[in-house]
Amino acid sequence: MRYKLTLAFACACALVMALAAAATLHAETTPEPPTETETETAPPPIDQWQIQRKIDKYRHETWHWQRMMGSRLTRSLKDPPAEVDAKIAVWKRVALKTRVSAQNPPKDFKGNKKQWGDWSGEFSKAALELAPRMRRS
Repeated sequence: MRYKLTLAFACACALVMALAAAATLHAETTPEPPTETETETAPPPIDQWQIQRKIDKYRHETWHWQRMMGSRLTRSLKDPPAEVDAKIAVWKRVALKTRVSAQNPPKDFKGNKKQWGDWSGEFSKAALELAPRMRRS
């Protein structure tokens, strides 16, 4: 019986000492959490394939409308900007201008062959075949 009491007393003392040590360490060494205004969150870096995917999206849209108009394809920019975001913005602008131009054809197709192609022969057949597909998408 004496052995059990000694063991219980030793465990109780150890528990009290551990709690006292934890209370003193916790109060003095815990750093203050940073506030939301102090942290700077930088956007995650974009991978090269994601950048190229965005550029290709606008390039292919541009090429689609240029093929519909019968004009030459813009393979590359004449004066490409150095920054990637600027390149994406330029291709987006080119795609938008090409789409607007394609969706607003000139009144007289014969007088504007440079922008809208010949509109005779196989090109007009190809345009007629593509028209139902364009309405579905």
